[in-house]
Amino acid sequence: MHPALSVLFFTVTSGMGFGLLFCLLFAYHYGVFPLPLNGLSDNVWSSLTQPYLIDIAIATGLFTLGLISSSFHLANPKNAWRSFTRFRSSWLSREAVFAVLMYPVLAIYIGALLFEMTLAANLIGLALLVLLLVLVYCTAMIYASLKTIPQWHNRYVSAGFLIFSLISGLMAYAAIVPEAQLNSLIYLPVLGTGLVIKLLYFHSLGEPQISNINTATGFGASQASITLFDTGHSSRNFSQREFIYIVGPKTTNLARKVCLIAAFVLPAALLTMNWTWAALASHYLGMLLERWLFFVEAKHVIRHYYST
Repeated sequence: MHPALSVLFFTVTSGMGFGLLFCLLFAYHYGVFPLPLNGLSDNVWSSLTQPYLIDIAIATGLFTLGLISSSFHLANPKNAWRSFTRFRSSWLSREAVFAVLMYPVLAIYIGALLFEMTLAANLIGLALLVLLLVLVYCTAMIYASLKTIPQWHNRYVSAGFLIFSLISGLMAYAAIVPEAQLNSLIYLPVLGTGLVIKLLYFHSLGEPQISNINTATGFGASQASITLFDTGHSSRNFSQREFIYIVGPKTTNLARKVCLIAAFVLPAALLTMNWTWAALASHYLGMLLERWLFFVEAKHVIRHYYST
């Protein structure tokens, strides 16, 4: 699959924003966040510039940038509204609906905090935690539900998206909330889980694939055997540009190693030394490479038509 830069930026950046908001909500409502709110004051600016709200604004900015970038790969961005019309049948539509729903719910939550409506803030905060999990899961299922791409129709994809979003959020949380002083008992197991899931995903890509030109055309259960004689055209077409992206095994093997080190191993070491911003930068770049691999190693069944 063609790794569109806008999609790479969208999934990694919005995932970090959602993960950061999840960490902030969880930390604040379960007593980990070190900076309590004071509610509304006579000075509106003082009320709105409390550290917790600033951190929420940063998280909102991250996932908003990611969501905006997701429209850049559309041939006609003006038709983006159509993604909201298939909620019952499309994971993309569900993601779009829940993403937009996030903003009013978050605004109500902030209002409850400022007006010191503790019970309402706790309930809405819990709803936001659930909404964030559902939203990231919907993003994952956009890819995991595609049977035409065996590498994505994989049990590790949805689990990976969820844990990677949490890790990214945790890295950002450690950087922007240095007072939190994250314990290694928190970040090491999470990073380790992400590393294991990614290794299992890479291992699953090496399993024998049953997809071939017979199964792709629906003749897999019969005695018929299909042979391709001619692709029917002399130059690359849209399907080849979007669904077929060939990278050599040496490149992918090297990229896998760099991805695992940059996204998981190095951040763990840097956090141990309390170099939180370096850990965040390393993880973010590693996740961009991970998402690039996620696309270039995905092989759409349409490639059988072109003998690739």
